[in-house]
Amino acid sequence: MAKSGGYTFIIEMLLVTLFFSLAAAILLQVFVAARLQSDENVATNRALIAAQSALEIAQAEDTPEQTVCYWYDAEWQPVEDAEQARFCVTVSCVLEESSPAAELYLLSAETDDLQNDRQLLPILTDRKIRYRGNGQ
Repeated sequence: MAKSGGYTFIIEMLLVTLFFSLAAAILLQVFVAARLQSDENVATNRALIAAQSALEIAQAEDTPEQTVCYWYDAEWQPVEDAEQARFCVTVSCVLEESSPAAELYLLSAETDDLQNDRQLLPILTDRKIRYRGNGQ
């Protein structure tokens, strides 16, 4: 009788261990997925800030139609060339309308993850007016 009680206890302990092992594996997957989602959200937020900043720079500059690339490393610090870059913010300035008094430009900013070859944000757009002569 004592032997069957011992076997029951061992089987019960094996089942409890199996249950906790499965629970730990599931929780580990949940935590890894949460970390990946958090990293993705951080990258998206930093991309949005970089794109808005690039659009504001384009708004302030008095330059005609052009395309400018701003390069950033993995920590979103500006870098000088594409070789060191992980992210790229491309700002395009295109003439949309023209009149004798002013020109209306469409500005667009696109943010790309160069390492994963994907776009981080939808294209952000803005407009700027460049007055001619005695306009403003």
